[in-house]
Amino acid sequence: MDPDWKRTYYRTGGKYQKYSEASHAGELPTYQMSLANGLPQIQRSERHIRKWEFTQQPSDDGAMGVVSRDSGTVLVTRWRNAHHLQSNRRRTFHCIHSNPFLGTIEPGASVTTKGCVLLVPGTLDDAWREAGKIV
Repeated sequence: MDPDWKRTYYRTGGKYQKYSEASHAGELPTYQMSLANGLPQIQRSERHIRKWEFTQQPSDDGAMGVVSRDSGTVLVTRWRNAHHLQSNRRRTFHCIHSNPFLGTIEPGASVTTKGCVLLVPGTLDDAWREAGKIV
C-alpha cells in the first residue's frame, strides 16, 4: 500500500517518475490515469471527467510499479499494448492498473493479449526487465 504515491512509479521520457510528483490536470488527485504509447484518449463521461485526473506525461511502456516499504521488492503490472495506467489512493482501494488496448473487436471475434502482475525482488529496473520478458 502506498497512500501518498511516493513509492508508485511509471516511466516517461525514459525515466522513472513518482506518481506523487507527476504533473496532472484536474483538482482531485485521489484518482489518476496516464495514457500509454501515444494512444488516443478513451471516450469519457462527465462522471469520469470529474473523477479521474490525467498525468501530463504519458507512460513509455504501459507498466506501473510500487516499491515495498523496505525497498527490497517491487510489485509491477504491465500489458502488451497497454492503453493507460490507473491508480487511486482512496483508503479502501490503493490499487494500480495497467489496462490493455484491444482495439475494435467485431461481434463474434476474439482478441488475445499478454500481461502480468509480478512481485519481483530487487529494484525498479529488475521489475521492469522481468515484466518486459513476459509481454
